[in-house]
Amino acid sequence: MLLTAAFVACGFAASAQTDPVLLKVAGENITKSEFERVYFKNNSKETGNDEKAVREYLELYINYKLKVKEAESLKMDTIQTLLTN
Repeated sequence: MLLTAAFVACGFAASAQTDPVLLKVAGENITKSEFERVYFKNNSKETGNDEKAVREYLELYINYKLKVKEAESLKMDTIQTLLTN
């Protein structure tokens, strides 16, 4: 059992090194792979991948995450009318 726990812990440490945390928003870690997935999903090839475009999208992404956290803290994610529509 202890040996299994050690392998699991090593696995998590290894995966954390290969997918670094880029930033923390409202206590939530945002990894490089998560940000890249969302960025490329929401941006066309015409947008480009230059530093300015990524920085602008990063600002939008941070604001989005903050709004989601605020809505959750206000229990807006449990309002029945929103859940049924």
